Amino acid sequence: MATERIPTSPVAPRTRPLASIGAGGAMPAHLRVVIVTESWRPNVDGVVTRLDNTVRELRRAGHDVAVIAPSTDPSLPGLPQHRTPTLSLRFLYGGMPWALPGPAVSRALSQFRPDVVHVVNPVLMGSVALRRASHRYPTVVSYHTDVSVYASLYHLGWIRPALHALMRRIYRHADMRLATSEVGRAQLASLGITDVGLWGRGVDRELFHPGRDGSAARARLCPEPQRRLVLYVGRLAREKGCDRLLPLAAGPGPYHVVLVGEGPDRGRLEEVFGGSRVTFAGVLRGEELAEAYAAADVFVFPSDTDTLGLVLLEAMATGLPIVATDSPAARMVLAACPDRALVPAGAPGEALVAAVEDVLAHPRQPSEAMGGVPEVPDLPADAAPPSGGGWAVATAGLVDDYRLAISRRQPRPQSRFGRFLAVGLSNAVVDLGVFNFFVFVHPTRSAGLNVAYNTMAVLAAIANSYFWNSRWTFADRVERDEKRWRQRALFLGQGGINLGVSDATILGLALLLRTLHGLPATLMSNLSKVVAMLTASAVSYMLMHFVVFRSDRQRPHPRGA
Repeated sequence: MATERIPTSPVAPRTRPLASIGAGGAMPAHLRVVIVTESWRPNVDGVVTRLDNTVRELRRAGHDVAVIAPSTDPSLPGLPQHRTPTLSLRFLYGGMPWALPGPAVSRALSQFRPDVVHVVNPVLMGSVALRRASHRYPTVVSYHTDVSVYASLYHLGWIRPALHALMRRIYRHADMRLATSEVGRAQLASLGITDVGLWGRGVDRELFHPGRDGSAARARLCPEPQRRLVLYVGRLAREKGCDRLLPLAAGPGPYHVVLVGEGPDRGRLEEVFGGSRVTFAGVLRGEELAEAYAAADVFVFPSDTDTLGLVLLEAMATGLPIVATDSPAARMVLAACPDRALVPAGAPGEALVAAVEDVLAHPRQPSEAMGGVPEVPDLPADAAPPSGGGWAVATAGLVDDYRLAISRRQPRPQSRFGRFLAVGLSNAVVDLGVFNFFVFVHPTRSAGLNVAYNTMAVLAAIANSYFWNSRWTFADRVERDEKRWRQRALFLGQGGINLGVSDATILGLALLLRTLHGLPATLMSNLSKVVAMLTASAVSYMLMHFVVFRSDRQRPHPRGA
């Protein structure tokens, strides 16, 4: 029999360190997060399962969340969802709609004004969204699966090099790169994408546990109660390898196969499994899904393309024995499972049948009665254990990564001052340009007219200053809504002080320098103007740094020097 049992040894779970904050000031207690994803509800797959639980935990913790996706779900009240245009091609992935880039993403970001933008497994729309968002907002990108593998299964293997090149180019735009497992991190490393963190895994232990009664679900799913129920949960697609379950459903054994999920391959699979002992249960969520796990005798996972496999965690939490195709992801996750078997990829169907017989005949481990996952699981140091905090722990770690991405955008004090000087240089060009326009049109030695010229020039420079300082120098401190108007009022106040200091300086110098009769009027005016600009700029920076854009609330900062 071509199966393998893996010995277990306790490995202490990692304690995740909190991300440090930037030098610019305090980090916001509650974040505004935009999640950009090309797979979302009502779809059901591993990415959606993770996002569904993550969004719930983020909102439960008090963070504001919005989702940009090719689909929306009206059953989620209070969650802003923005739909992007889609394109469906019948020959590509069963006509599944693919998200297209468009103005919807930019509009949603401008409307929501997030602290951080999280782009999930970017392909087409996600890649464009990540590049655009990175110019203004702190960004996080997460890798969940190698889409190029799926392309090979749909006769598009020739585009794999282009997809990998796109990934290398796009992922570098993010402030934080995450993978959902060590397997995913290794895949990114093979493409030359480094500095990748890990987004911990989780499982809902309130739903998935061995004490649940699955008798009612068993009666619905398995018409012959004497048979052993073999359960598969996941997308019905070619890359999942569901064909490998046919020997269990069609052979002489005592099994009934239940396939939970939907996908582009369902029609073909119904033909392949026609006349065999199989139930296509469709999409199940929440209690219904948990009852399906509770009804099963064994869980099967035939895929060898996944980078994690969250359904394995759900099956483990329920206490089911598991048979899976041997892959790096299955080896990693099932290291914590007390009763499992791995079947080599490409092995004949009889090997899978033999593995199922083996795990069902094997005595159940004592730890299964306590929850399906040992309290100190045999996990690599990269991942949060499936027991304990579950999705709350995994999401808390993700929030740390969000804060780290934000802190990476916040400029150091010397960098902020450098930006202020750069904006000050542009202000000087505007200020002197407007001032000298009037001076050369109508030269004068009148202190009063010089003050009038200066006033109009400073007002133009103040407008320029607000535009650039609010969008660049102090963009991480720009407030929203009613506080934004308060901040604008404070800026106008500092602008008035700036104007007063400038006018007072230029008036005093003009009165002093006009006594020098050999000094040309234009030179006198410009000497007064330069001294007034330097004095007013010093006052302006102090007011903006400590009063207008004070550092008690950090905001996203655009990418720059």
